[in-house]
Amino acid sequence: MKLLNSKKRTTKRVILSLMVFFLIFLISNFAFSAIFFKVGFGRYDYDGTGIELSYDSTLSAYPREPIEFYSGKNKLCGYLYGEKNSVGLVLIAGGMRSTADSHLPEIMHFVDNGFCVLAYDGTGMNNSEGKGMIGLSQPKRDIISAIDYIERQPTLQNLPILIYGHSAGGYGAITATERKNVTAVVSIGGFESPVDMMMCKAEEYAGVFAKLGYPFLLLQNRITFGEDANVSATEVINSVNTPVLIINGAYDDTVPIECSLATHSDDISNPNVTCITLDNEYRSEHSSMWLSEDAVKYRNDIHLEMQLLLESYNGDIPPDALNQFKQSVDYSKANTLDNDFMTMITAFYLSAIENN
Repeated sequence: MKLLNSKKRTTKRVILSLMVFFLIFLISNFAFSAIFFKVGFGRYDYDGTGIELSYDSTLSAYPREPIEFYSGKNKLCGYLYGEKNSVGLVLIAGGMRSTADSHLPEIMHFVDNGFCVLAYDGTGMNNSEGKGMIGLSQPKRDIISAIDYIERQPTLQNLPILIYGHSAGGYGAITATERKNVTAVVSIGGFESPVDMMMCKAEEYAGVFAKLGYPFLLLQNRITFGEDANVSATEVINSVNTPVLIINGAYDDTVPIECSLATHSDDISNPNVTCITLDNEYRSEHSSMWLSEDAVKYRNDIHLEMQLLLESYNGDIPPDALNQFKQSVDYSKANTLDNDFMTMITAFYLSAIENN
């Protein structure tokens, strides 16, 4: 009898221990997911240290009008270029930690080709309101809000809407067509769904153990975004007739090819979709696909010089030294577009307008 009671007590302890372990596992994973979203998608304010083209250098040739619109409770700030142009309206949808000025070279190209262009800082970024960027589903909401703004403007509402999206903006550009009538979409470096993208990156660091966090990331995304939580870009593409040009890079480290929309090309049934994978050594990384090979090579040299400068000052470059370095950079050379790439984009938009 004593032996039986002892076995029962041991069994109860094991069950209790397992229950406590499971409870701790749940709580810790929920906490990790919440912290991950808060830290990983915190606020971003551009510090001016990048080698992107500055608007100051284009001020006279490309005048712009400041615009404001709301995405949820947050006021987003942006600019309208070429407001008298009538070919169509290109809506620039940048990725996480992009600003309204991040794609100035492309904006200039589109304006030169007769397009009106609208670019903005996304939620929680730069001049726009928001305590943080919230998550990978937020660009979709920002794009829909931008289109709402366009549809309210008498001078813009009749223009064909063409979205030029990069990274999370490329994903958002596609999924926004679920609710909005868009003439054509270009998605550069986009992915299939937010949680799949986060899991893909997590597996790079944690391997198979990352899969344990999948249901918690999915739930956190659902709590944060509701019905917009984990929309499949492929399913949206197949549910609409919108022409879509999907471009991914074979050497993209931010959205690796295995995480990209390129891996879902066989699942796409929309006949108006074209998928391209760039494999040029220099022009197939996440933020180089639209740049010329010479521009990318020059950028690589600049990054190397910056790294050497950081090392020489133990990671804390004095303001005078930093300003001197910045003055030595040829920003026009670092932001020269690849003519064939941009010609392809323009032709795609014009064809979509003609066939709309």
